[in-house]
Amino acid sequence: MRHSTIVSCSLAFLATGMAHASMPPQSPEKPISAAAAMTEKNAAAETVGEARALGRAQDHAVKNYRRNMSRMAAAEKKKQAEAAAAEAARAQRARKEAEALAKAQDRVVAYYKRSLGIETSTIVKRAPRGVEKLTCFTGIQDRHARIGLQVANGKVNYFAFYSKWKPRTCSIDAGRDSSHWEDNGTSSTVTFVDGKGVLVIHRTEESYRFDFKNVDRMRYCGMDGKINGSLTVTRGERKCIVKGIMDGHQG
Repeated sequence: MRHSTIVSCSLAFLATGMAHASMPPQSPEKPISAAAAMTEKNAAAETVGEARALGRAQDHAVKNYRRNMSRMAAAEKKKQAEAAAAEAARAQRARKEAEALAKAQDRVVAYYKRSLGIETSTIVKRAPRGVEKLTCFTGIQDRHARIGLQVANGKVNYFAFYSKWKPRTCSIDAGRDSSHWEDNGTSSTVTFVDGKGVLVIHRTEESYRFDFKNVDRMRYCGMDGKINGSLTVTRGERKCIVKGIMDGHQG
């Protein structure tokens, strides 16, 4: 009896050992794979978050760029509008000054003619007595040259020249009764008193060119130097043709 019990126990122990031996061993890699998967998932989530943050930053930068460009365009447009308005205002002032100059020169010519006993009603272009007046203006309000002259029988017998380079101005006027005039064919030479320079007037059928030759700038402009160059006035033209006479005027 005792022997059979021992045999039974031995068989049972063997069977248990065989069963245990037949079971596959547990793999130690499963916990490591799960941790790696979690790490990879977290990394992916961080990458997505960074991409979204970058996208938002880029959108914000684009909006700021567009806003700044719009502001710059508006500022430039405003600047151009202000410049155009300023230029229009300068042109308007120049026109008004030219008109005022023409009226002032008309008064000067009328006074001069009255002093000669000539009726002012005859001061019209191509009047029967051959008396006319011409004026011209060139430049802008703060820098320009202009002249008014009286012509009798085709010859200049009086002129008033004025130039401005703010704040400096020049003013020269002369008539046949106040300075030495000498006519020679189609030109007249005016010699200013005290040897302050010479002015030669060349005439054609439609224009008069005034050539300034070493005219004393101190006497007529209040500054050092000489005036050399020319100014041409043409019938029917409001603008003078100026060459050289303004050179150095700003000094």
